[in-house]
Amino acid sequence: MKTEYLTLLSMANFTLSRNLENITNEESLNRIGENGNCINWLAGHILSVRDAVFSNFGMVKFLSEEECKRYERGSAPIDASENPVSFQKIKEGLATTYSRWTDIIKSKDEDFFDTPIPAEGLPLPIPEPTIGKLLFILAYHEGYHTGQIGLAQRAMGKEFSLKL
Repeated sequence: MKTEYLTLLSMANFTLSRNLENITNEESLNRIGENGNCINWLAGHILSVRDAVFSNFGMVKFLSEEECKRYERGSAPIDASENPVSFQKIKEGLATTYSRWTDIIKSKDEDFFDTPIPAEGLPLPIPEPTIGKLLFILAYHEGYHTGQIGLAQRAMGKEFSLKL
């Protein structure tokens, strides 16, 4: 499972990085639709969730607690006037946490993924929850928001940047 998970992380990171290319700080604050989130919020949300989950495995958080709160699920859409975390800092955080996380995973054995975890506090019901199941749900979560970033990029008139 370790090799498969590292492959999934690599693919997800590649797609996310490509979707964030050529987006300026100003563009990252453009909301899509009346109630839609901007790219800054979507990318910041991915980063804040990584911080919350990965800190349980010894990884140092990239964002402060206060910064993370702005990107929590259900928070109000970001407005440029409120001085959110800079898009550059978010992109640096995504690169840093990806590198740290892959290093942690590489250091673990296969049994790590089968380690049971408590069901309380999980984002959705998981039968017989394990670290591996949680990590695959996290990867799905990132893929979902990475897709939203790609759609937001297209709504801005940007070319689809995922060219191999």
